[in-house]
Amino acid sequence: MSKIIKPHEIILEEPIYLEIPEMDIRVEEPPPEIDSVDVEVDAREEAERIVKETEEMVVEILEKAGMEAKNVIGEAEEEAREIRLAAENDAALLRKQAEEEGYKSGWEQAMEEAQQRIEQAKQQSEDLLEQARQERLSILSSCESIIVRMALDIAEKIVEKELTANSDTITKLVHNIIDCMNTAETYKILVNPDDYVNLAAEIAERKLNPTGDDKMELVADSSITRGGCVVETDLGSVDARLETRIASVREALMDVVET
Repeated sequence: MSKIIKPHEIILEEPIYLEIPEMDIRVEEPPPEIDSVDVEVDAREEAERIVKETEEMVVEILEKAGMEAKNVIGEAEEEAREIRLAAENDAALLRKQAEEEGYKSGWEQAMEEAQQRIEQAKQQSEDLLEQARQERLSILSSCESIIVRMALDIAEKIVEKELTANSDTITKLVHNIIDCMNTAETYKILVNPDDYVNLAAEIAERKLNPTGDDKMELVADSSITRGGCVVETDLGSVDARLETRIASVREALMDVVET
C-alpha cells in the first residue's frame, strides 16, 4: 500500500529546485463577496442530497448482487440435481435390462456401469456447485469495489461543497504548509481566485508571512480547485491541490480493496 505523506512528516535536507511553468493569471481586484450563510446552507443541502442518492444506489447494487449470486447457486443446484437424476435413471434401466437378460455377467457389468455413471454425475454436480460458489464470491467482491469507488466519489463531492462553504479551510492549509517549510526564504502561493481574498488579507496582516518582508507572492490561478493550493519556495514545491490529496486517499483505499 502506498503511504500518504502528511505535512508534518516532510523533512527537507537539501534544496530541491523544480522548473514551474509561469502562470499568467493574476487577480488585481478581489472577486465579489458571496453571502457565506447562503453558500453554507446550499452546500450542506447538496451534500445531504448526494449522500441520500448514493445510499439508494448502494442498496440497489447490493440487492442486485445478492439476487445474481442467489440465482447462480440456484441454477447450479438445479443442474446438478438433473445430472444426478439422469444418472440414476440410466442406472435403473441398466439394472432392468440385466434382470431381463438373466445373465450373471450382464448383471455385474450393468451394476458396474451404473455405479460409474452415478459417481461421474456426483463429481459433475460438485464441480458445478464449486464454480457457482466462486462466481458468487466474484460478484460480491466486484460489488465491494464498486461501493468503495462510490464512497470515494461522494466524499470528494462533499469535501468540495464544504470547502466552498468554509473559506477558512484554505487559510489553515496554507498556514500549515508554511509552518512545515518555515526555513524557506521565498514563497509563491497559487490558489483559486475565490480563495484569493481571505489569503490576501491574512498576508497583508502578516499572519501568514514568516519572513516579515515582501518575499511572499500570492497568485490567483483558475486551474486550481477551490480549497487547494500549490506552494512554491526556494526549497521546493508542495502540491496541495484538492484533487491531488483525494487521489492519494483513493489510491491507498483501492490498494486495500484489491489486495
